[in-house]
Amino acid sequence: MKNHLKLGLVLSLILIVSSSPSLASSRIINRGNASSPKMSLTFDDGGSTENVRRVMTIMESHEVRGTFFPTGDFIAKNPELMKEILDRGHEVGNHSYNHPDFRKISRERMVREISSSAEAFKKATGEDMKPYFRPPYGSYNSNVLKAASEAGFGYTVMWSIDTNDWKKISSDSIRRHVVSNAGNGKIVLMHTLPGLNTAASLDGMIKDLKNKGYELVTISELISQPSNEVAKKPTPFVLSDPEDMLPLEFLNNLLYVKTGSYYASEQEIKNLAVELGIIEDLNSSLTKRVLKLEEAKTYVSRAFGEKQDEALAVFETLELKKSNLNEIVILLKGI
Repeated sequence: MKNHLKLGLVLSLILIVSSSPSLASSRIINRGNASSPKMSLTFDDGGSTENVRRVMTIMESHEVRGTFFPTGDFIAKNPELMKEILDRGHEVGNHSYNHPDFRKISRERMVREISSSAEAFKKATGEDMKPYFRPPYGSYNSNVLKAASEAGFGYTVMWSIDTNDWKKISSDSIRRHVVSNAGNGKIVLMHTLPGLNTAASLDGMIKDLKNKGYELVTISELISQPSNEVAKKPTPFVLSDPEDMLPLEFLNNLLYVKTGSYYASEQEIKNLAVELGIIEDLNSSLTKRVLKLEEAKTYVSRAFGEKQDEALAVFETLELKKSNLNEIVILLKGI
């Protein structure tokens, strides 16, 4: 799979429900509990049985477990490997059957892609797939979230650290990027495709993360929390229009464009945005109001400097609304 570009959105800080008013939408996860020193290593696509086994062997040597998101096609071709993944204590999520861009296919095909992958896993292992779905390329909108829910997958798992390992960057670059962006509850996106340096990065990465005090767990373990913590969560700010977004949401996606990582705490986002000169005041409210177009343009201008004219041209083609945010991110990443 060449030029395998992973792009995603973060529309909340830890766990959020889709902006769609429908209750039948899969719930987006881009990070676990920000108060707990745990992280999750996740691996997409499959692609190479050798790489999958090498990744598991290295993880087992450190007594850590992760979550794999293989395609249904890979599952069907490697049923024994799927059993091995479960037997070795890891978990498996749904990544569709043929890896299409879900924003470019019909609702019916979305459900079929997800269901076919789940059926292949059931046939291979006798087990139901875990309730986690990751859209190919990280591409989703409200229809994708509804289709995932319709197919029986209540959680759509994104990520907070994108290694870009599919670009065949060095193992040391992968390791350093993950370790330098480590944080409580963060989800790391990696791949097991042929020819990548991901497996070679793991030994040092895991050692470094453990030395920093992080426990490496599956997605299920990452998002679990005591019931009394749920009651403490503040009531979220409710937007009047489902297409509106908070300044913090847009900033988080802009930081992803600039750094390759998402951030889950408001303080992290503010600190980095100030450091990069995108905002000026750490005390300004970014969650109690709707983002306006001129404010978004100001953020983009400051983030892109000499290339601000090219960056601002994005808003001449797309309105500032949640359903367009994925396209905005894609266009900004291309500058």
